[in-house]
Amino acid sequence: MEPAPDPLPEGSPWTDDLHAADVSTYLCPNCGEPVESTAQTQSPFPVCPHCGEPFAISTGDEQADAEAEASLRTRHEERERELDIVRIKQLSALRRADIRTRSYFLVGMILSFSIGGQLVLMTVQRALATHRLDLKLLSYILFALASVMSAAYFFRRAAQMTRELNQPTQQDPTTPPDFSTLSSGRDWRKDFDSM
Repeated sequence: MEPAPDPLPEGSPWTDDLHAADVSTYLCPNCGEPVESTAQTQSPFPVCPHCGEPFAISTGDEQADAEAEASLRTRHEERERELDIVRIKQLSALRRADIRTRSYFLVGMILSFSIGGQLVLMTVQRALATHRLDLKLLSYILFALASVMSAAYFFRRAAQMTRELNQPTQQDPTTPPDFSTLSSGRDWRKDFDSM
């Protein structure tokens, strides 16, 4: 079975008028750019393709517009709250991981010092027993030096992790805020009367 032919051919002037009547253009209140919407895809909250922010389309009914704007604002605030909660969970998970890593470095440092101390004790006992420098005594000395060096490495890493943990999670802004656009509040009556 063949599909029914289109009642209006492709280059017909009536199809252009029909498509033009379906397209509505709105100005985005966030960036001021025009946003086109068709009757089939029209949503009460279209997303601006320029800035990516949703906005409410005016229906002509002020109460409905106010309700739609309040609904959009509520959804936006809920989304921001959810993102804040996710961000807090991520920060706390990263902080726990940093604390755990610092603990591992401290345990490694203590073990390395213990092993190094034991190797120094074994070196002294071997030197007193044999009164000569043999391969076993030399290996004790080398392993004792290696364990002390690894303990120093673990100590430096633990100190670095402590410095990272002591830094605040929210950094101060690099540029000071611009208060030049704020007024002193003396002109509020004039601004109120001009509304």
